[in-house]
Amino acid sequence: MSAMQQSNATSTGWAMKVGLALAGLLLLLVISVGALATFGYFLFVDQVEVELAANPVIQAHLGTIEELGIDLMATGEYEDDNVFVFDVTGDRGSGRVAVESITVDADSEEIVWGVLELPSGEQVPIAPLDE
Repeated sequence: MSAMQQSNATSTGWAMKVGLALAGLLLLLVISVGALATFGYFLFVDQVEVELAANPVIQAHLGTIEELGIDLMATGEYEDDNVFVFDVTGDRGSGRVAVESITVDADSEEIVWGVLELPSGEQVPIAPLDE
C-alpha cells in the first residue's frame, strides 16, 4: 500500500469513528428528550386528574375517578393550545372532559375552564374550585 493510500485509509477510519460517535450522541440526546417529554406528559395528566377528582361536578356525575386518559385527536380539534380532552371513567359513570388548564407551579395545574360531556350528550360546565 502506498503512503497516499495509507493516509486516505487512516483519515477515512478516523472520519468514520467521529461520525459514529456523533450519531451515538445524537441518538442518546433523542432518547433523553423523549424520556423527559414522556415524564412531563404523565406528570401533567396526573396533575389534571388531581384537579378533576376534587371537582364537585365530576364527583356528582362520575364519582371517584377510576380511569383517565387523554384523547389526542379530540384535543387537536381545539384551536386553543391550553385545552385538553380526557376520557374519564368513574365509579358512577363516564364522560369526556375538555379543560383549559394553566401551570401553577411544578407540582400543580389549575383548571380555568372546563366542560363535562356525558354519554347522553348533555354538557355540564366545570367551574374551577375556589381556594
